[in-house]
Formats: sequence, structure tokens, C-alpha cells
Amino acid sequence: MGSRIISQLKQRIGRSLTVLWIFSTAKVIHDLPFGEKRVEPFLLKTIDKTHLKDFEKQLPYIKDIGMLYDLGSDVVILGDVLRDVENWLKSSIKQSLIFIPARDYYLARSVFQDIFSRCQEYVKIQDPYLGEETFDLLEYIPEEMRVQFLTGVKLGEGEDPGRICQLIERLQAQRRGRFQILFIGDKITGDAPFHDRFIISKTNAWQIGTSLKQVGKGKDTTVVEISKNEKEETIEPAFDRWWNMKISELEQKSKVRMDFKEWKEYMTT
Repeated sequence: MGSRIISQLKQRIGRSLTVLWIFSTAKVIHDLPFGEKRVEPFLLKTIDKTHLKDFEKQLPYIKDIGMLYDLGSDVVILGDVLRDVENWLKSSIKQSLIFIPARDYYLARSVFQDIFSRCQEYVKIQDPYLGEETFDLLEYIPEEMRVQFLTGVKLGEGEDPGRICQLIERLQAQRRGRFQILFIGDKITGDAPFHDRFIISKTNAWQIGTSLKQVGKGKDTTVVEISKNEKEETIEPAFDRWWNMKISELEQKSKVRMDFKEWKEYMTT
């Protein structure tokens, strides 16, 4: 029975990202510090419904995908199915779409380690919000790679400009001139003129559903590999356009672009 449920669940995940959200909720419930786990005849967890008031609306959906049995006052989560499907999702790193559940730091770092290992010659990153956690992922870029990072002038809420400057300086020293960063944003607000997040290399490109600093944190996200044609015809030219745009054109658009030295002075004075 378990193998049939797993097979059907994989097919449904392949057809709809909504099922991923439902699966992720089932995992959150299973990991709650309540209930009784059993390993015979197979792995499962029984939880009293009084502990699940925050999940009442989601329980019917979890039951519908075959991950849960409703026993009236209790529910049973199928641990074997949960584990096998989770392992299958983690093995999807090699596929075109990767789902990263909230708070799955291991999978997030595994995904980016794999992505950066597949890059060739250079890495271009577009992300409107730079944060301290961003640099944890940048460590996975091979040191011989040239890196261009394009981000907004304004930092995200709670970020310390002084700490960000330290991390940039350390990365520049480590990479010995192979790391460049430009800050571009509205002259008044500092907001970046783009929303989407991309990683671009010579032969591959990926789109990330949230800023790098937030991957594996509080929200589910996806990473999608972009086709070679879309990369070459649309995504990389758009990146290069902002990177190389003339000052006069930026001014016409009420935008400002700064290198690191200019941005540091702007943020710390």
C-alpha cells in the first residue's frame, strides 16, 4: 500500500506545486513535539487533534493525498511515506524544478552546492536584496570562477550595513579580484529595478523564488532551471543591460548605480 501511495503522490507533485505545500504541511505536523511514534508494522505517528488546532483547515487536504488517516480524536501520519517522498524530493536536485521546504537548511545548501558546481567560467547573480546569509551560499562558488553580483541599493530589514561591508571585503580578498558587486536602485527609495532572482553561468541559468538569503528559512521556495534559449535571449542580456547601462540612461530612469566603494561610503556616512 505504501508504495502505491508514494507513486501516486510523486505523480501529483509533478502536476501541481500545491501538493508540495500540502506535503510540507504534513511534514511540519509530523515533526511536532507531540504524539506517539510506532515502527511496527510500519513507521507512523499518532497525534491527538487537540494539538492540531492551527492545522484544522489543512488536515482534509493531507488526508486527500494519502498522508494522513483521521481516527476521530486522533490522526495518523504515515512516516514511511513521508520519509520516502522527502528523499525523492531531495534527489530531484538534478531535475529542472527543485522544491525547497521552509526550514530545510540541508536541502537548500545541497541545492546551491550542486548548482554552483555545474557553473562554467563565470557566475552572474541577480538578487534585489543582499543579506548576511547570502554569503553562506556564495562560499559554494568555486574560487576560480569570476563572480558578478547585481543587487539593490537598499538592504533588507534588519541587515547591518557595517557587517555586509565586512563580508564583501572578505570575499573580495579571498577571490583576489574575481568578485565584483554593483548596487543599483531608485534615486529616492534605493529599491532595485528588478524583482526576479537569477543565477547565470556560461551554459546554465536558474531562477530562484526568493532571495538567496531567505532560501531554507521561513518559507517554501522553488528553484527552476531555465532553458538555454531563454538564458541567452532574455535573462542574461537583461542582466548585462543593467550592469553596463550608461550613466546618462540611468539618470533618465531616475536610477543610480554604485560600485562597492561608493555604496560603502553612501551607507556608512
